[in-house]
Amino acid sequence: CRKAAEMLQAAIEAENFRWLDGDAKWIERLESDGKLSDAEYRSLRAILDKAKEGDWKTAKELNSKLRD
Repeated sequence: CRKAAEMLQAAIEAENFRWLDGDAKWIERLESDGKLSDAEYRSLRAILDKAKEGDWKTAKELNSKLRD
């Protein structure tokens, strides 16, 4: 989960929607492969959703909490 959060951080810091799309696909694959718990997946999805809405500030805050 930490690696996924770190990858998301790059997209969020750059405010790059294209990178977010790639990260979303990767996170979906991790989830389908059973490499994320339900809680980890929900946390990462919440971050992605905020970023995709353009709420970069909240996405940064949520991601920071997840990485700590």
